[in-house]
Amino acid sequence: MKNNNIENKSDVRNLIFLVGYIVLIYHSMFSEVTFLGDVIFGRYTYHAALLLLGYLAVINILKIGKRRFLLFVAATLILSISSYLAKDLFLIVMWITILAAKNIDLRNFIKKDIAIKIIGFVIVLTAFWMGLTNNGIYFRDGTVRQTLGFNNPNTLSNYILSTYIGVMFLMKKKNMLFKTVATLASAAVIYFIAGSRTQVVGLVLIYILMAVRGRMTRKKIRKLINATPLIFTICAGASYVATIAYINIPNKMEWLNELLSGRLWLAAKAFRSYGIGIVGNVHMTKGMLNYPIDNIYMNIMIIHGVVPLIALSIFIYKFSKYLIRNKKYNDLTILSTFVLLGMSESELFKPYYNPYIIESSKMLLSDSSSKNKETATC
Repeated sequence: MKNNNIENKSDVRNLIFLVGYIVLIYHSMFSEVTFLGDVIFGRYTYHAALLLLGYLAVINILKIGKRRFLLFVAATLILSISSYLAKDLFLIVMWITILAAKNIDLRNFIKKDIAIKIIGFVIVLTAFWMGLTNNGIYFRDGTVRQTLGFNNPNTLSNYILSTYIGVMFLMKKKNMLFKTVATLASAAVIYFIAGSRTQVVGLVLIYILMAVRGRMTRKKIRKLINATPLIFTICAGASYVATIAYINIPNKMEWLNELLSGRLWLAAKAFRSYGIGIVGNVHMTKGMLNYPIDNIYMNIMIIHGVVPLIALSIFIYKFSKYLIRNKKYNDLTILSTFVLLGMSESELFKPYYNPYIIESSKMLLSDSSSKNKETATC
């Protein structure tokens, strides 16, 4: 009877999490759809979803040890201050979503995630063809980039990439023909309709890494795997050095700026205007950016501050080690791909693009006995 009650509570909490997650996705997907975007999945619904996820997060952290509880409370306060000053909820939403995701089975959740996104695609595209969305058309170097009812070409591309990765995550290794066709079809839509290059690189990276891993020797795999926890720190350092170099020697760094479609110039412009904060950036309160910083590392460093960036770097390092210990190599491949793509795309760490990040809740919220057992069996 007691076990049944525990299972019922877990099922209810998983349902609450799913409802909150659906609102996060559809708030993003339907932002340009008449009525759906501004009423049903508008700001108030979004904030209600955050409260639901926050409720679950509080329940979960109350069950852990005192030391970790205090650490998580401190992290929440820092991210809250950072988000308030930055006027950007990205980091605190990611943190709350992770803490709310205890007991979520990732594989089953990804199946639901794919279904939710496909339904969202159908609704947005139908609204687009009916003239119920704002059809934004962007131009870059003479190329027309369409949104098909989304708020930005990259938003369309991010959802295609996220859905593609979900399918690849669930599929068996031997279905290479289907994987190849899916990769080419997804890349064609992203490149020729949305004109997004970073997401095409992401598709190719996932395809190659998952295909090559099955053909590598154990020794080579171990060398590659052992290097992955440091990728985030290396990318963050490289992004900072490249930005400083562009500020000081722009002529010599222009080739890299052109390769990154002007992203280096935008990061340098923001760096000159606002500098770097410690926790948040008080200068940002004087006027928000009216241009994007598409490099996630410079984005966090300038808008959210150095402390959140260091905290996220430590978190990704620990999470990578956890995935290695537990031999979750598909998860590690996906995490590494998102980290690399962060050099030219700042959105991909948001949980509705990257639901694999919720697997870290098992690392953060597991009790000490299960941790010891886990370590012993690895």
